[in-house]
Amino acid sequence: MDNNHSSESTTPTKKLRILCLHGYKQNGTIFKSKTAVLRKSMKDIADFVYIDAPHIVDESKGTASWWRASKDGKEYRGWETTIDYLRKVFINQGPFDGILGFSQGAVLSGLMCSISSLINDSDHHQNNNYHNHHHHNNNNNNNNMPLNFDECFSLKFGLLFSGFQSRATIHQSLYPASSNESSGSCESSCSSNPNYPLAKITTPTLHVWGKADELVSATNCECLSHHFSSPNCYVHEHGHLIPTSKIDIQNYRDFLQRFLRDCELE
Repeated sequence: MDNNHSSESTTPTKKLRILCLHGYKQNGTIFKSKTAVLRKSMKDIADFVYIDAPHIVDESKGTASWWRASKDGKEYRGWETTIDYLRKVFINQGPFDGILGFSQGAVLSGLMCSISSLINDSDHHQNNNYHNHHHHNNNNNNNNMPLNFDECFSLKFGLLFSGFQSRATIHQSLYPASSNESSGSCESSCSSNPNYPLAKITTPTLHVWGKADELVSATNCECLSHHFSSPNCYVHEHGHLIPTSKIDIQNYRDFLQRFLRDCELE
């Protein structure tokens, strides 16, 4: 790998801190290895923080998940544990400028971007009132969202690789109502919330997916992007992976540049 990006003239005085959420049946170590080229190619502008999901899938391999979906996909078991775990990560290891997720980790990253949008909205108190109302009127057993949005969850951006909309009933409150022109081709099993306080999720995002992905369809990835106010979408020719060619890396860097400038101004 060349070091063209690491010259003194382009090295920022302050790097972006990005929390990385791995996919299903992975862990932080595996994900760090799989993203080695990405990480090393952007070491001059970003520090990547890798964590393990809290639910063990295979103890012998050390693999984990952020939740276990029910057969119909309407319940994500372990969600409450995951959000409590992330709260501790954000408090103890944050703050983070952005979040990066792959597959199941991208689903979670999208949810965190929505929570961040509600936190950062100028009418924050109104959003908390909306959230509390939803909490008290939810009859989904114990699958309630946290009562209050935590300020620690504030994010400037998200990078979502092979991400899609959560199918869990409890999560639909974190997706704005779909517009007629964008919802036609999306999965009918995913809904949205007409009472979402914002027209769209405002956290800036880069959505990346592959045309040849056999695990997460391009349609589902695109449908997730429709929930965001100004999504950047990058489509590659490969499958279920994070591509890291020079062109791919440049696209990621281009997206991160404006946040890097904001970071240096702080």
